Amino acid sequence: MTTLVTPLLGSAAITTNTTPAMGSFTIYDATAGSLSVTLPGLAGLNVGAYGAVQKVSTDTTANTVTFTCAGSDTFDNAATTEVLRIPGQIRTLQVVSVGGTKHWKVASGNSPISSLDLRYAPLPVGLASLASLAALSVIGNATASSAIPTAVSLASTAVASTICFRDTNANLGVNSLIQSVTTTATAAGTTTLTVASTNLQQFTGSTTQTVVLPSGTTLSNGQQYVITNRSSGAVTVNKNGGSTLQVLAANSQLTATLISNGTSAGTWDVDYSLAAGAPATSGSSLLKGNGSGGFSNAVSATDYAPATSGSSILKASSGGFANAVAGTDYAAATSGSGILKGNGAGGFSTAAVDVDYTTPTGVETLTNKRHTKRVSTTNAPGATPSMNTDNYDQFIFTGMAAAVTSMTTNLTGTPTDGDELIIRFKDNGTARAVTWGAKFVTGGGSGGYTDSLLTTTVINKTHILKFLYDATAAVWVCTYTGSSGY
Repeated sequence: MTTLVTPLLGSAAITTNTTPAMGSFTIYDATAGSLSVTLPGLAGLNVGAYGAVQKVSTDTTANTVTFTCAGSDTFDNAATTEVLRIPGQIRTLQVVSVGGTKHWKVASGNSPISSLDLRYAPLPVGLASLASLAALSVIGNATASSAIPTAVSLASTAVASTICFRDTNANLGVNSLIQSVTTTATAAGTTTLTVASTNLQQFTGSTTQTVVLPSGTTLSNGQQYVITNRSSGAVTVNKNGGSTLQVLAANSQLTATLISNGTSAGTWDVDYSLAAGAPATSGSSLLKGNGSGGFSNAVSATDYAPATSGSSILKASSGGFANAVAGTDYAAATSGSGILKGNGAGGFSTAAVDVDYTTPTGVETLTNKRHTKRVSTTNAPGATPSMNTDNYDQFIFTGMAAAVTSMTTNLTGTPTDGDELIIRFKDNGTARAVTWGAKFVTGGGSGGYTDSLLTTTVINKTHILKFLYDATAAVWVCTYTGSSGY
């Protein structure tokens, strides 16, 4: 018996979402963009009707042709869509009846040999798309749910929603590295860390604990563990194998960095500090070394002797402190003196005024001391030069470009009786008149020296004048004038 198969009618490739006709071989070209085609409604088709669809072989894009059932129609596997992804891919769709209900069935299909490398990859990504992938990106899904993969950027700097990528110097930038923390209540037991343990370890509670670091051979050089003791008991950190690396006092922190992983014990760099300090207990404000690189409260009468009545000086004593004894460890200050000096024998004696020190207002004699004067220099001082005798002892005026109309106008300060003042003048190549005003007077001297006030400069000469302050007359008295200059 011979079975005749009805041939399918072919057509040219179409680029629209046209519904395929039964009895036809419909070819779709999605080069310009993915197509979404609705299948004919099953209610108007006879069981056994069929047709074929194909994605044209010349369409090498990653665009798809999706066939969707009309209304409530489904495929016999309950699916509602069938997708052609590969160039030249064919599906024969036939109407079947299952339990009296019509369904679509994929009766046959093919994937061209040239596309077998993508046959089992249910991703809409062709080789052409990969070949044109943007620089520094990969194909992936960076969303929080299922989605068609897209290009995801690679970045070595801190950029949101990108994949970390080292730069040319093997560096990587992040805004903040959020590390996991493991908290353990101390129980006088042992906590053994491994290569899988979190970097941050903190211990709480009120008793002791021993921590064993991972075997150095399982770690990379540079790997760190930060161990914080928030317990009131000590936490002992041991190397792998048993030897002690550090004993952590209460409220302290250890950063252990592996610098050599050649052995199980490893070689560790230790950075140890008191995280919150060791507060002094009631009645004590002294700390002592705790023997573990930190501090703890010093105990009165055990680590030091509190100062007795009448004494506030302590001395070192057997690793602690004891009262220093007047007359033995130091000499008490005598009446009228509260300053001590080293006595050359490991103690102290009273320092003597005018011998060991001077006072601000006392009458003392200074010997072999040099007095360096405070000097102010002004170029082109103008007609009323400024002088503050509280700040300077000598004033030098150079390059005088104008006559001085008053040396008194801008004179300030609160001199005391007998203060000395020196003034130097030099013009700018033109003789300049100098008028002094009420605060300067001549000394009225005679006998070979000049104490008259300078009235006019000699061209390009330097003139020196010296003055003493008379507090009774409230004037500066000229004691010397270099009128000819030098």
